[in-house]
Amino acid sequence: MLFETEFDRYLFLEPVVEWFSSVFRLNDEMMRLSIVLIGQYPLSYLLRYHVKGERNRHLFSLIVGLVLAFFTFRWDALHFVFTSLGVYLICRFLPAKYIALTSLIWSFSYLTYGHWWRYMYEYKLYTLNWATTQMLLNIKLTSFAWSYFDGTQPIEKVTRALHPFIIKELPSVFHYFSYIFFFPGFTTGPVGFFTEYQNFIDLSVFKNEKNGEQPDTVIPALKRFGLSLIGAVGFYLTKVFPESYLATEEYLNSPFLYRVYYLFVSVEFGFTKYYFAWFNGECSATLCGASYNGRDPKTGEIKWDRINMLNFVAFLTGHDRYTIPLDWNICTGKWLRYYVFFRLPPSLQPYGVLITHLFSAFWHGFYPGYYFLFLTHWWFHRVDEAFELNVMDKYVYEIDAEKRTKKIKNPLLYKILLVLRTLHFYIGLKYWVAPFRLLTLVEGWNVWMSWYFIPHIFLGVLHLYFFLFGEQKKPRAPIKQA
Repeated sequence: MLFETEFDRYLFLEPVVEWFSSVFRLNDEMMRLSIVLIGQYPLSYLLRYHVKGERNRHLFSLIVGLVLAFFTFRWDALHFVFTSLGVYLICRFLPAKYIALTSLIWSFSYLTYGHWWRYMYEYKLYTLNWATTQMLLNIKLTSFAWSYFDGTQPIEKVTRALHPFIIKELPSVFHYFSYIFFFPGFTTGPVGFFTEYQNFIDLSVFKNEKNGEQPDTVIPALKRFGLSLIGAVGFYLTKVFPESYLATEEYLNSPFLYRVYYLFVSVEFGFTKYYFAWFNGECSATLCGASYNGRDPKTGEIKWDRINMLNFVAFLTGHDRYTIPLDWNICTGKWLRYYVFFRLPPSLQPYGVLITHLFSAFWHGFYPGYYFLFLTHWWFHRVDEAFELNVMDKYVYEIDAEKRTKKIKNPLLYKILLVLRTLHFYIGLKYWVAPFRLLTLVEGWNVWMSWYFIPHIFLGVLHLYFFLFGEQKKPRAPIKQA
């Protein structure tokens, strides 16, 4: 915290938060976060149904966002103002060719300072530090700078997937900070890109609805709220099966089958804290209408996934290398794909997947456990890619080389392999994630060693087999399943 006085105790409602903390048995940071997450619901409802006019919607978003940011982080929220102002000034005064890289260096230098502070002074403390929200803010800052840079380039030089996010003119400071502090998802996600936000605020995103009016948002928001309750229940179960037990001598000396069982249970319950935070953020984004994404062309049903964090069922039933980037922490996966992987120079493209994984680990922080997870997932990505090329494409799919599509030719084998791949991913993911949660080098290594590195050995055997006997050349571009 930057500084605090007796006056600040009342300015930031300290006595009120202390009372709620005593009732719900949460520390100050988690209590403030919970109040903000729940408090976003009526505020999102007001934005959707009662705040009219583009200017008023911008103003409401900015004021509410600032109030909630300073309530959650107190004076530490000034970090968000400072870094955001820095990026705006870079975009305003620097030549276009320097905007993106300078903004990236500025925002990540600041985030590095935040991670360093956590590592040095809050080592292994699970507190709500400002650097956690700064991570999400960096997604907004760097994507904004890149999108504004794209607006200065000939359209043919910009990847087609990025065309909807191009910013042709620098917005006003008012509109910019309204986007930065847009309160649904500001603290925990989801976050979107500037043009998505602007199209929501001016209501142009709803132009294809009847009379251009916003559809009702209460029912779809309640569905997200229901999913967040899973996280709320699981959050308390993490106290029954704490992941910290994985680092104890008692766990490491317990029977192997018990070690497997406890890691599965504790890591699975550990996911629920993300469910609670993310689905609350999605609920608020849906309730105010920001996550509206048009209608399904086949069913005509409204899609509420323009900005979201998690495809719940797809993640739980995931089986391949695309599960985490496409179904888990979705807004971050999209940002890494569009503003890291796509931006690498041609000389680095062959190493693009590895660089993107390392960048994601660095974005998370300095703890070795982060690098254990992302390097292992990169390895899994390579093995799964080889498996797809040497097994699925040869024995399961019929490929149309001209249309770049494929269809299943052996349904039975497809189902068998799908079950086996899903089982492998489910087991592997829990094992990979354990060091991420334990954070440190020794504890992460010990928990993997308690499993005798079996999932790693399995990956190594597959990798060696495909390297020695499999086809190495990848298809020119991803092949779509028909």
